[in-house]
Amino acid sequence: MCLYLDLTTRSGLKRIHAKFDAIYRKLDKACQRYPENERIIGGVVVIYSKMCVDAILRNKLHERGLLSKLLPLVDLNSCRDSERHRKGNNVNPTGSVLKIVTETSKKEWASQYLINHALGPLATSTLNASDVCKVYPPMLRYLVAGLRGSGWVVRCTSLGGIIRLHRDESEMDMRTMDPMKFMGREVMDIGLPFIRWIDALPPCARAIRTRAIGKEEDLADILDIEFYIMKQRIPDAVELARKGLKRNPGQAYFYYAITLSADHTEGQRAAKKGLMYKQITPFVRFQLLSALWSMQATWAS
Repeated sequence: MCLYLDLTTRSGLKRIHAKFDAIYRKLDKACQRYPENERIIGGVVVIYSKMCVDAILRNKLHERGLLSKLLPLVDLNSCRDSERHRKGNNVNPTGSVLKIVTETSKKEWASQYLINHALGPLATSTLNASDVCKVYPPMLRYLVAGLRGSGWVVRCTSLGGIIRLHRDESEMDMRTMDPMKFMGREVMDIGLPFIRWIDALPPCARAIRTRAIGKEEDLADILDIEFYIMKQRIPDAVELARKGLKRNPGQAYFYYAITLSADHTEGQRAAKKGLMYKQITPFVRFQLLSALWSMQATWAS
């Protein structure tokens, strides 16, 4: 059935909405007819996992008691090792599903199509079920092996899963660190209107504007925008970037600031326009590429 269903794009998943009842009946009937066939059962589980990317399909599967139907699968030979929770005898549904998907995709008969579908749910599960993933080494090895995959989609998906695995334990990014404290030096008052580097940006921007040199107006805006970004004042940064583009549509940095907007449609459009200009720094170019890839990947899911 995977050959006839588009489970890789948002538009493909939406087309399943109208046909969900018929598709579900066929999949459920296959599981009832071949309860001992791990190949068929594993394929159905992978299809269900891919459907769960879509919120509407996920809710419909939940309403039909998907989890209660998955639990008996732990009696299969490939799943028995995951029946017991590491802290007791209670079955862990999430761990069982991860076990099924991982082991099924490692079978000799598993096609590349099945493997690609299995990788997505495994990689995304590390964000909200990291504790379960960490006690199941086969899945972690599976993601590590994906880093050496032949396609960049496989490599990036695997890398994302590994990074998300340690997100809860990672240190917060301190973008407003005081350099004087970092270097272990005492703060000395030398008459400047700022102490930290970040606080130097607005005075510098004002000084540039005071000189009233037309070609330097962009520089003043860039300093203020960077200050807003570091202070997490993204709406202010985006608004100033929009004004800057009215004056100079060729300033790539302004497009980068707009990619941070909550409006992903505007952000994607800004990233594409910014990449069209040849006069662009490596930093801005990378940020535009990263933002564009991230938004397109989100939409595709």
